[in-house]
Order: sequence, then C-alpha cells, then structure tokens
Amino acid sequence: MNPMLQSAWNEYEKSRAEFLTKIAALPSTEVVPSGAWTPAGLLDHLAQVDAMYLALSNKPRAKGLKAKRGFLFKMLVGKMAAGSKMPNMGFAEPRTGDYAVAKEAFNQNQAGLFKLYQTQSEPNEALMKHPLFGPIGGLELIELQTAHLAYHRRQLHPRI
Repeated sequence: MNPMLQSAWNEYEKSRAEFLTKIAALPSTEVVPSGAWTPAGLLDHLAQVDAMYLALSNKPRAKGLKAKRGFLFKMLVGKMAAGSKMPNMGFAEPRTGDYAVAKEAFNQNQAGLFKLYQTQSEPNEALMKHPLFGPIGGLELIELQTAHLAYHRRQLHPRI
C-alpha cells in the first residue's frame, strides 16, 4: 500500500476502533439525539455507505483518471468535520436493528475497502467516480470516511 494511504488508513482505523468500542457500550435500542437511529441503525447506515463505495469502485474507471478534491467534496467534508447539521440525502437509511448484523456488515465492508486501498500505488489515482464528487482516490475516500464517522460520533455525544 502507498505509505500516504497507509498512514491515513491507520488514523482512520484508530478512530473507527474507538467509535466501535464506545458505541458497543450504549444500549442497543438507544436513539441518537438528532433522530430515530439506534446504535445498530447507525452502524447499518455506515455499512451501507461503505458498500456503495465498494460498488462504485467495481465499475470500470477511466485509465489515468486523477482524483481531485472539488468544491462539493471540500464543502461536504468540511461540514461533516465541523459537526454542521447535514441534510438527509435520502439513501442509506437503517434497515436493521440487529447490532451484531450491522457491525459484521460494517467490518466486512471495511476489509473490502482496505483491500481496495492496497491496490492503489499512487495516492491521487482515482479509485472511483463518485456521483457527487467526480473522481476520488484512496486519500479522498479515507478523508470522507473519517469525516462521516466523526459526524455520526458527534450525534451520539456526550454518551460516547
């Protein structure tokens, strides 16, 4: 794996492990303050979003396409990182209330993304063409995952 990607992944994995440890301590039926998602529902949402990334990465991509952090990417990541209220995008609504099932799906998708990142030799090589952001690579995707996780972690604050 590219050293820059490895470093970014290690930081993300550290945050993800902390998140999983703290969310596991919550009652499985507890509702997050901003809506009606339980801890299991939140993990299911994260797993669905990661599954979307894996599906996008399996589509043919243009050879030599370079990743870029466009305006929408920077704005969305910045808003998530700042904890700003985000609009419901209308997809990846929780489907399961089973914590173990949601956690397993989340972990399986993370393993799939890790394998994907291992194939990337250049950090600015596009891994996929995101429907909103255009071509994004491993560094951008890890940055997006990190901001997304931080956003949902803030929803559960101060309990975690």
